[in-house]
Amino acid sequence: MSEEKRYQTHIEHGLSLLLLAGCFLIIVIFFFSQLFESSRKHFWGDETYALNYCVRNHSYINILLNGAQPQGSPAPLDYLACKALDQIKEKVSYFGLEPEVYFRLFANLITALSVLVVMVIFRREIIVSKEDAPVKTAQLLLLLFVPIAFLFNRQVYYYAAEMRPYALWNSIFFIVLAVTLSDKKNSWLLFTMLVLLAFSATAAVFQISSLALAYFIINLLQQQDFKKIFINAVKLFALPFLIVLYYCFHVGKMGFVSSLDGSWSDFFTLWKHQSIIPIIMVVAIAMCFAKKENIKYAIAPLSFLILFMLGPLIFWVTWFKKFFFCDRQFIYYALTKPIFVLTAIKCMPAYARNIKSKNIAIMILIIFCIIGAALTLRPKIIMKFKRAISNVVSINLQQYTNN
Repeated sequence: MSEEKRYQTHIEHGLSLLLLAGCFLIIVIFFFSQLFESSRKHFWGDETYALNYCVRNHSYINILLNGAQPQGSPAPLDYLACKALDQIKEKVSYFGLEPEVYFRLFANLITALSVLVVMVIFRREIIVSKEDAPVKTAQLLLLLFVPIAFLFNRQVYYYAAEMRPYALWNSIFFIVLAVTLSDKKNSWLLFTMLVLLAFSATAAVFQISSLALAYFIINLLQQQDFKKIFINAVKLFALPFLIVLYYCFHVGKMGFVSSLDGSWSDFFTLWKHQSIIPIIMVVAIAMCFAKKENIKYAIAPLSFLILFMLGPLIFWVTWFKKFFFCDRQFIYYALTKPIFVLTAIKCMPAYARNIKSKNIAIMILIIFCIIGAALTLRPKIIMKFKRAISNVVSINLQQYTNN
């Protein structure tokens, strides 16, 4: 390796470590801010009910086999984690936390860890790739937008401080989509995350279905053998689908509201409010299809587009089971911008590789960064980030005062 090449490699690794440290700092700020947020509110009624009747009254085996009863989504993973926390609380003295903070710790931790997993996967792939330094630099800069766009989204930020399964469900789905964008197709990692997704929420039946459909379409468009695609799809999706279907059969009609007049209009208000999602996903899909080598990255945005289009069906199932409608049932809409940015990161090299002028390449990559920033760093997200920093400062000042 030449001296110049070795120097460039050191610069790339240094920059990647610096940006990874920046991502880690954002995650740490989020984590401690959520401890503060959790301490500001007492348990909601459904949180108390879940802990006292769905967790403490049932064994691990009972929760695993029959689901968390009687819950609208009896998928057991979050409740099993809650039971584990409940059983060790005395031994660990609640980790010195208030009960409200302690039992909400899992949602906080899994949300933060999901971002860290995605950052590590993408950072490693960028570093080991053979792309030019300007391309890697722009990819790493775009990667820095992802934790802010995800962690400080309104719903993600709120439900990371709640003892409810929404944070777990959304965090696992985030990792699943990120793994489908990975160049190193780790089937075992994807399969494992799909199984965990199936155990996290019964509504994951729609997410797994949309992923399977997108997997079929993209692989067929790449002119792969149908039999091979079918066998691989069965290996990946059959067991997770059967698991989530099993828990779907344990969902009863809840009957929370006798009259659901206006619920359809409420749903379509949400759907209209989120109408930017299909536009962003179509742009991401077009970005993939414009270059043949990028088609393999279209699984994530295509599955997300399919999932959005299934919105009326998903709401109809909610209505049929007589659940109340709430936008948190569509919490995965918060992944729109992070998935777009991650797709742009993976597609970027194919567009910049054949550009001879490095200056032009850098300008194009800077434009990518600007687009990514515009799509992620909205004023509300920035305000959430500032609020998180102030929360962390408040925690430190309180500890200093107590000492």
